[in-house]
Amino acid sequence: MNHSIIDSVMLAKMLNGGYQQLLSQKEEINNLNVFPIPDGDTGLNMGRTLQGGIETIKENTSFKDMMKAFSKGTLMSARGNSGVILSQFFRGFAKGMTDIDEMTIADFSNAMESGRNQAYSAVVNPVEGTMLTLMTDGAEILKSNSGSIEDFESLFDILIPELEASLERTPSLLEVLADAGVVDSGGAGLLAIFRGMKKALKGESIEVSEAEHTAPSSAAVSLLDENSEVEFGYCTEFILQLFSKKTEINRFDIYEFIEELTKLGDSIVAIRDEELVKVHIHTKTPEVPLAYAHKFGEFVTMKIENMTVQHNEIIAVDSESVLAKTTTNSAAPARPKKHQKFAVVTTCTGSGFKSLFEDFGADAVIDGGQTNNPSAEDFVNAFKTIDADYIVVLPNNSNIILTAEQAAKLYKDCDVRIIPTKSLAEGYSSLSLMDKYASDIDAFMNSMTYALNNVDTGLVSTATRDAEMDGVKIIKGEYVGILNKEIRISAINKLDAAVNLLKGYEDINDKDVLTVFYGKDVSEEEASVLEDLLCSEFPLLEIGIVPGLQDVYSFVMAIE
Repeated sequence: MNHSIIDSVMLAKMLNGGYQQLLSQKEEINNLNVFPIPDGDTGLNMGRTLQGGIETIKENTSFKDMMKAFSKGTLMSARGNSGVILSQFFRGFAKGMTDIDEMTIADFSNAMESGRNQAYSAVVNPVEGTMLTLMTDGAEILKSNSGSIEDFESLFDILIPELEASLERTPSLLEVLADAGVVDSGGAGLLAIFRGMKKALKGESIEVSEAEHTAPSSAAVSLLDENSEVEFGYCTEFILQLFSKKTEINRFDIYEFIEELTKLGDSIVAIRDEELVKVHIHTKTPEVPLAYAHKFGEFVTMKIENMTVQHNEIIAVDSESVLAKTTTNSAAPARPKKHQKFAVVTTCTGSGFKSLFEDFGADAVIDGGQTNNPSAEDFVNAFKTIDADYIVVLPNNSNIILTAEQAAKLYKDCDVRIIPTKSLAEGYSSLSLMDKYASDIDAFMNSMTYALNNVDTGLVSTATRDAEMDGVKIIKGEYVGILNKEIRISAINKLDAAVNLLKGYEDINDKDVLTVFYGKDVSEEEASVLEDLLCSEFPLLEIGIVPGLQDVYSFVMAIE
């Protein structure tokens, strides 16, 4: 039977279908990366953004309530430029559902147009050839045909081919895509979502590989036996719906709630959003914090993972710490600290960078960078740990700036400003010049920005595919040298890539300071050899070699 109208239950199934389809294509979307290096994360960012909305959906609720919760969930979970734009699209999509009991073809068409308009309004300089273009083409095709579309099956039969054609056109609209030989990754993610919505509408199943799910596999049980000790406890997460029969909701104090949780575990994050409380806690007795929280309401979702099993899995595969990646990106909101005039929140990847930024005076350092973008919720959590008149944010990644801006709009307790640093090198330079004794916010921000125009960023990473870009022939497995987003060199050896990148930099003789942060894949011996090579090649530069211990990039270079 075809659907001429759909109810909120069917829309919920369709949204979940879109999420499942996106998960099934996550790696494919990640690999639609302009640069041939392992920093593609669009599929991951869009998936985690959409997951935040899916987790809020309840069956048998009105369109208004469901989409209000779904929109807020995606807004808070948004990460990366693609995730922020997607969350804004669904925010606009939801605006058209405040007074409907069932959705018609015309309602869906209007929601598409509203979503498109909201997404464009969220981007300061909209670029065609991106997912924004697919939103426009999709909205326009429905608007021009809505009068003749009889059912939702026919709607998707018109919409999907138009989105497919729009995606294929993206390289003709954006030169960087054409040069890289790929279509827009965000557009591919949006198309996957609508394909999944169509499948759910038709009752088709969507296969998602086990690797795409976060639940532990059955094989993990073999890593825990009757003699094991649960050394690391349980990662426990839940969303609690406050109930008026159990507590006076207006008097519920999130800080008192957190204070009690601190007696029961650690790594705590607790956020209240109206009548919902989202909690993350590490504890050896998950039943205890659950029982405590149960006094105030009922659980909407719940997830408990044995971190000892996770730890044993890590040892078994000799991989990097998965445990660190499964924990939240930001600290729990504790009771306000001592009041200060200015505070700084920054992001970084790598324990070396984190320690350095904390030493420089950052008030909160959010774990996140390439392939691990923090969400808007992570920023809001960090803001809540600070008591200040002004909070200044250093995103340190061009793919995190929109998320930081969205978080700033969501947070109402103080004035949040963004300095749009696009790399860890820029963040390092900005923090090193910070003056917390500045007379006012303008002077404070000026202390951190006046030298940014003179900072260049050099990067060395491993090539993930053969390519030719910016006149450089790239071979998979070699090391690529990038200067300010332009590929300059490819070399067999990472040290050669770093040195030759700088040797080919036309303005190197006009610079005074070079700071090189080496990554996890670089040994201390290699770092020492590089320092000797650079000092020999550039005797007039003040050179520092620092352990950043970051992922993705062997070297991050701040050239000032």
